[in-house]
Amino acid sequence: MGVPVRYRKGQESLNFTFDWFDFAAGAGYKTFHMVGGENDTAKIYFAASSALKSSGSNVETEQAGNGTTELNFDIEFERPVTIANANSYVVLYASESASTGSVNVQIYHVKNGAETSLGQEACENITSASGTTARTFAISTSKKGFGIGDILRFEVKITHSGGAGTTTLHHDPNGSYPFKVYVPFVIDA
Repeated sequence: MGVPVRYRKGQESLNFTFDWFDFAAGAGYKTFHMVGGENDTAKIYFAASSALKSSGSNVETEQAGNGTTELNFDIEFERPVTIANANSYVVLYASESASTGSVNVQIYHVKNGAETSLGQEACENITSASGTTARTFAISTSKKGFGIGDILRFEVKITHSGGAGTTTLHHDPNGSYPFKVYVPFVIDA
């Protein structure tokens, strides 16, 4: 005799795995890699759950002179998930040719084009003496449910200040300078 239909569980839960767990926070962490790609008309940016190779010359983005460059790395969900009320962790590589730069990461839930911020933080200042170095920091992330078709957006702002020089953010998941965000999801009990 088989298991009655009402007690059977579909395979939906088999499609989402975690890279590591924080049981104290009640969260399973998924790693998202920030990827630069190219199509026939422009550079494109997206988040991927595996370390894809960034395309062609789109392995870094620069902000030359005073100002800010914004990039959006998106991933769309095909299954409902819930981000946990815990820290997300960012690991990125950046460099500065002169003066001072910084990189700010803001995490959004996007539904029907409307953005809801789940948290944001900036890395410590990047100086010309630093060279290309890793920056690791935490973003306090709010709990939020995602439905089918909702987008998780990593909005990245590269800022250069102090006049001449260039601040560079690297985003090549399969290269020497990956850019990763570890996001906490609620563990189904």
